[in-house]
Amino acid sequence: MKHLSPVRKSRIAIAVFFYGSVVGFTSADRSNDKSWVDLMAGIGLFTRHITVTDCSGKILEERRDNYPIADAGVSIRHDFGYGTVFGRAGGFHTQQKVQYVSSGYKESPSDDLSYSSLYVGGGIGLNTPYFGLDFGMLYFQNAHESYFPISHSNIQPMGKMRFGFEDSWYISTSLLYNTALMSQGGIFDLGLGLRFSGTRSTLWMGMGGAPYSNAQWIVRCSIQPEYWKAAISLSGNFGLTSDGDEEYGLALGVRVDLK
Repeated sequence: MKHLSPVRKSRIAIAVFFYGSVVGFTSADRSNDKSWVDLMAGIGLFTRHITVTDCSGKILEERRDNYPIADAGVSIRHDFGYGTVFGRAGGFHTQQKVQYVSSGYKESPSDDLSYSSLYVGGGIGLNTPYFGLDFGMLYFQNAHESYFPISHSNIQPMGKMRFGFEDSWYISTSLLYNTALMSQGGIFDLGLGLRFSGTRSTLWMGMGGAPYSNAQWIVRCSIQPEYWKAAISLSGNFGLTSDGDEEYGLALGVRVDLK
């Protein structure tokens, strides 16, 4: 009987390993189209510190501006083979509450300093087991220049990129893509996602940004046993400003499979 050399044995073992990985990670059924709707609503808070000085550098006023957030959105998505079309709409509201630090506590909301916007948009994408890329545009009724990537424009880009196995683990990053734009961690995020074995439930952990002052730690999960037609979606984020003030977001929603 002819014995295999150690090198050939190693090559066979590697081939078997990668074959098993590909079969396991590409087990999702691509023969049928998939459609679903996401509904999300949330609340949050971000903070700005403002210091006013004279020419000599003497502090004339020091204050902290709190911005409570309330937002909600709906998104719909249809996958067909490796293609995707999606759309979304929603709105958010935030109102400035000024706390004067240098002259004692004073908090008074002002309608003149509130900011609200509705938005609607859509796009197309590529969705394979190993890689995903969605791109589209959003139209905002009001576009606050400090919140968005393109200043003074009501039309903003949105998108998401995924690297990894969608049915196991992956790395993703997105811009203006979350169903609840503000309370799900900010308009930009980057993190690691995974799917729990034997279910359709998922977990995503990462970091987010604007409109929050500093980076936000984000945890999102979707709870959906294998035979449920709907999933419960939860999202929470938390961070601290450079002065130690808390910023956060919390969102709750549902995903409904249409097909």
